[in-house]
This record gives sequence, C-alpha cells and structure tokens, in this order.
Amino acid sequence: MKKLVTLFTLMAGASLSFGQAVTHGVGSVQFVNNEAGAGQPDHRVYLNAIASANRLIGTQYKVELYVYDTNASSFVPVPATLSSFKSTTVTATTQWGQWAGPSAAIALPTNAAFQGIANNIHAGEMGGIDYIGGIGESAVFGGNAQDTTIPIPNHDNYDAPGYYSKGGDGYYPLQAYVVAWDSTTGSDYAHATIKGQSAIFTYTQRFGGGVGGTVQTSDNQMVTQPAFALVPEPSAIALSVLGVAGLLLIRRRK
Repeated sequence: MKKLVTLFTLMAGASLSFGQAVTHGVGSVQFVNNEAGAGQPDHRVYLNAIASANRLIGTQYKVELYVYDTNASSFVPVPATLSSFKSTTVTATTQWGQWAGPSAAIALPTNAAFQGIANNIHAGEMGGIDYIGGIGESAVFGGNAQDTTIPIPNHDNYDAPGYYSKGGDGYYPLQAYVVAWDSTTGSDYAHATIKGQSAIFTYTQRFGGGVGGTVQTSDNQMVTQPAFALVPEPSAIALSVLGVAGLLLIRRRK
C-alpha cells in the first residue's frame, strides 16, 4: 500500500511538471532586522557589547548588506540596502537596535559568472528561486496576485531544522554579512573608527506556500542574521589613551 501511495505521489508530481518550463525568480532580500519567529537568533545591533542596555539607536548609525560574489571570490556591497538606524525619538525600546530598512524587497546584484552561458535560467542574477511554470506572486516577484507556481522542491515545513539555510534543487543559498558604523567617525564603513560586522550567515530565499499558496513574510527576510556590536577601532583607542597621557603630562609640568 505504501509503495502504491508513493507511486501515485511521484506520478502527480510528474504530471504537474510535464511540459512546463523552469523559470528563475530574481533574487531579492528584505533588508530588515525586526524579524520574529520561533528558533530565530537575536538580529539586533549593539554598541560596545551585546546587552539589552546597549541597543543601537540614532540615525547617525548606518548599516549595509554584503553578499558573496562567487565570480569575484569576494564579498560585495549591496548599495540599495544602505540604511540608518531608528531615530532617538523612538521610545519603544523593543525597536532599539533595529535599522529603518527599505520597505520594499531589494534586488540582489548581478553575478557575471552566470552571464553568457547557454540556456542558463539565472539570467545573470545572484540567489533567487526556481519555479515550474510562471511566476504569480506580486508580493515578492511581481506579476499576478494569485500563485500558479510550483517551487522546486516544495518545502512547506518552516519549523524544520536548518530550513532557511539548506539548499537543494531550485534554491540558491548566498553567504552574507551586515556591517554598521557610526557616521560621525567616518564617511563610510571603511573609514569609520566605530564600527562592527556580523558573523557570516547563509541567506536562502524561500517559498513554501505550494500550489495555490501564498508567499510567507519570512521568505526573503534574513532570518539567520546574527546580532553583533559596534566597537571602537584599536587605533582610535590608542589615540585616546595617548591623548589622556598627554594631558596628564601637561598638568604635571604646570
């Protein structure tokens, strides 16, 4: 009986995919860190150390996403994600440590490694997700409001261990990290003297709604992004120590 059920299941899957082209949904990411869900890590950003009293607040703090480009063999910034943290006028402490990211999903950059390859469904994009049939989810990919697509494969269990970081046919995990800095100490991350970087995490765009289902909010959120803290650069600390020592020396001479 079990073998018969399995056979029917395979036949049903084959009938759905027969004669339908594979479409690649362009990679995108919702650049926020206010995701909530069972089993997710803390996503907030802190100052000096990870502690609830140190949650970052103030628009002088900036943040940006970096993703790994396999063609360049290096991490590259996604400029459209550049954002500021919540204003000091925000009184809800639960929002401290969160940035005010773009409201719409951001398209991931083009990967030149995919270009020029015959019959390549990626069309030069990083990440994304493959479908059998057309794309019909306006929430993430544009197009019709009603879903008529079948993800490959159709993972529906959002509570499964490693769901948001595993790959498989039709899924394209990316390595990524987030950087943040105090813009009063430097015009960008490279030049700032107070800054921090998250650990590298895996971002995998998902769609688990199945045929006739709906895109989940978390499908293109960075639910695996870990918390991190901004700290002064060692050179900045050394200069401050030298400054204090100089003041003490001047006082002694007086």
